[in-house]
Amino acid sequence: MTICEMCGVKGTLVKAQIEGVTMTVCEKCSTYGKVFTPPNLKLATSNLKPRYSHPTPPETTEEVVEDIGAILKQTREKRKMTQEEFAKKLAVKESFLHKIESGISTPDIHTAKKWGQIIGVQLVKETEQQTGIISKNPQAKSNGLTIGDMMKK
Repeated sequence: MTICEMCGVKGTLVKAQIEGVTMTVCEKCSTYGKVFTPPNLKLATSNLKPRYSHPTPPETTEEVVEDIGAILKQTREKRKMTQEEFAKKLAVKESFLHKIESGISTPDIHTAKKWGQIIGVQLVKETEQQTGIISKNPQAKSNGLTIGDMMKK
């Protein structure tokens, strides 16, 4: 609820310029200056309905499959290709392909998608991220984490 910036009265407010300063004032105080909005328009937001936020659905993100190295190695072996030949097909260095097949490194999502299209295997999966903390006790009033929860761990 907004109040008059001059006298503190709650109610119908208007914009007025009083001694060079633009203020939100009541109808009575508006007589001391020039009114910008007619007094019959309410500037107070008390008549507006409150906005409710709807729960947002879980966000989906993409990530490279965990066993991408094994998938690439199996695909390469099925096609009876060397690491050098397979690396050329994927347009990467052989050493990088070796690191991925060995589990030392993982390509970024864009690269994994591109490789998946080249070899016809899905190397990126969609995952849902849950927002908020879920309580262990379904009858609990709050889904928040308590100090007691922290001490149990």
